[in-house]
Amino acid sequence: KATTGTLTITAEGTSTSIIVTILPTSTTKFIFGEIPSPQQIGIQFEVTLNSADKFDNLTADAVVTGTANLTISGSETSTTTINLIAGFGTKSISINLPGSYTIYGSGTFNPSLQGTSNPFFVEPGSPTQFIFSLPATTTYISAAGTTTITAYLADAGGSRVGTAGVECSLSIGG
Repeated sequence: KATTGTLTITAEGTSTSIIVTILPTSTTKFIFGEIPSPQQIGIQFEVTLNSADKFDNLTADAVVTGTANLTISGSETSTTTINLIAGFGTKSISINLPGSYTIYGSGTFNPSLQGTSNPFFVEPGSPTQFIFSLPATTTYISAAGTTTITAYLADAGGSRVGTAGVECSLSIGG
C-alpha cells in the first residue's frame, strides 16, 4: 500500500518541504493480522492474511489473487485454504483442542510466498455443566454391588475445563 508523507529538508536556516509517496516493492511474503490470545475452544475467530514486500509494507498486488494454504499447528493440526483478492483475505476458523497454536500460510499460486502468525492460545470456555460417563447405557447395580461413574466439568461445547477436583453429589432415587 502506498504511503504519502511530507519530507522537510533544513540546511543553514532554510527549510523546504515536499510531498513524497513511498511505494512498496514487489510482493515477497505474507503477513498475518494479529490473532488475539486466548481464543476459546470451538468458537470461530477471524484470520487475516495480507501480501507484503520485504520491508513489511502491505502490497495490494493484483497478481496475488487465488487461494493460499493455511496450516494450523499446535495440539490439533489441520489445514484449510483462504481466498485472496489483490493480496488480501480473511477466513473464520475454530479450533477444538486447548493449547498453544501458530498458523502458517503459503500461496498455492506461488509457494515462495509464505508467512507465520503470532503464537496464540486456545482455552476452554467457562464451566457450565458436568458430563457423566457410565460403564453402559443401562447400568444395574445390586444392593451390595458397586459401579464407577465418572464426571467432569465442561464448558458449553463439552470441552473439559480444568483438572482440579470439583465437588458434586449424586443421589439415586427410584
